[in-house]
Amino acid sequence: MSSGMSVEDACVAAFRELKVRKNNTLLCRVSDDFTAIVPDTKGTMTYDEFVGILPESEPRFAIHDYEYALPDGRKTSKIILFSWLPDSSPIKTKMVLSSSKSTFRQTLGDIHSEIQATDLSDLDTSEVEARIR
Repeated sequence: MSSGMSVEDACVAAFRELKVRKNNTLLCRVSDDFTAIVPDTKGTMTYDEFVGILPESEPRFAIHDYEYALPDGRKTSKIILFSWLPDSSPIKTKMVLSSSKSTFRQTLGDIHSEIQATDLSDLDTSEVEARIR
């Protein structure tokens, strides 16, 4: 199912910045008129800071270049797309965001993993690392 939503060029530009490590976090939201996915927040932050900026009751596409240690101790990272869909979000916004996920992901490309989260427990580092390994 496709929502017919477009992805604003500003989202694509911000994602390119993330890929070249100018920042490591990008949040995008549904526009007020429900016609496009637009950038909301970008920056460089720890994973805990990233989780802390997710709105309590508004859905977002959230991309984070997640750093973690390999079993041999080396550090690496993976770009993860989080579909943040808190249960308390407006139903229409959740549905529109959900139905736009494949378009969003295809438009950006180069996303290593995808995680859908409805509450903070889905964002626990042990959960995230179990899914990306």
